[in-house]
Amino acid sequence: MRVNGIRRLPVVNTLVGLPGILSIDDLLAFLAQQMAGLARISSGQQVHEKHLRK
Repeated sequence: MRVNGIRRLPVVNTLVGLPGILSIDDLLAFLAQQMAGLARISSGQQVHEKHLRK
């Protein structure tokens, strides 16, 4: 997307036609939420492993 200067993509389906538009900002916000969730899981696992090693 960046190479071609595209910041938005149409979201299409056969029922509605054009139900929405996906922007690069929408995608980045979604990925940030997913990464934050993974960080919480990873942090929780580290605490759990420390307790197991004691």
